[in-house]
Amino acid sequence: MFVRHVDGLKMKNISFRLEAPDFRSAFVMDDVKNLEIEGLELDSKGGSNPVVLRNVSQAEFRFMKIVENAIEHVKCISGCNEVSVK
Repeated sequence: MFVRHVDGLKMKNISFRLEAPDFRSAFVMDDVKNLEIEGLELDSKGGSNPVVLRNVSQAEFRFMKIVENAIEHVKCISGCNEVSVK
């Protein structure tokens, strides 16, 4: 899922299942403010960085269940402020 130029996004109880392995991130977010994600579940066929952020502020991730092979569950590549993962 690619999200760009958004202010005020809330998502709850999200689950992604892949039929075949895919190296891409499940979420890529660019220029997003006031983000809340609760109950994110991703399976083991995804990439090593399931959630990638760029220029994201005031974001909160709660109750995430992500594959064991993930290097970083939430990776900020630049410009992130007030991002919390609980």
